[in-house]
Amino acid sequence: MLHYITSIAPSARKFFGLISLLWLISVLFFDLSLISWILFLVSLATIYLYQQPRRELKHFDNNSLVSPVDGKVTSIKKKYIGEHLWYEIDVENTIFDQGNITPMLNQLKITHVERTHGIKVPTNSLKKNQLSEQIEVEYQKGNLILKTIHYPSFCSFFSKFDILKNFMLNRNSLIGFMRFGSTKIYIPVDVQLSIDENTHIYSDKTVLGYLNQ
Repeated sequence: MLHYITSIAPSARKFFGLISLLWLISVLFFDLSLISWILFLVSLATIYLYQQPRRELKHFDNNSLVSPVDGKVTSIKKKYIGEHLWYEIDVENTIFDQGNITPMLNQLKITHVERTHGIKVPTNSLKKNQLSEQIEVEYQKGNLILKTIHYPSFCSFFSKFDILKNFMLNRNSLIGFMRFGSTKIYIPVDVQLSIDENTHIYSDKTVLGYLNQ
């Protein structure tokens, strides 16, 4: 029980206003009516959906690229962006996944952040890339460049990104939070991948691949 309370603490702090309002309404109007129970259950659902327990950090060597998000890998393909060839890994976050977004490597520097405003559309929409809100983040460590693009879905009203250009990240850093959205992960093609399509990956836990030394 203590572990569960600790694990939901970040959520309670982050969405304190909404959760407090729902609980206050539930208490003030609690009379065993249907509305009271609905408000009470919505409060519990809010805490569940937006809890942010950090997994125990595993030890990875400096050549391991660790997943930045939870979700199912829906596609892996090679794609040119400018003159560079990348692996483009599509990941879809579901209701059963955590929303934490974490660094892929230790001592990463954020070199580019761009937020494109749009509408929140379902992750399986054919017009997702054109219409959806997007948060593009580029990272660098030495000569290595990594990139992610996050697409909050129509349910991700509480997605949040607390990052700025030139931030230095370590394995304990938390880049942001997003539930029900999707993410494109771009890594160099010389990385030895350790995942396949339909693999379920987890932030802070799943190794995407290994860098060539």
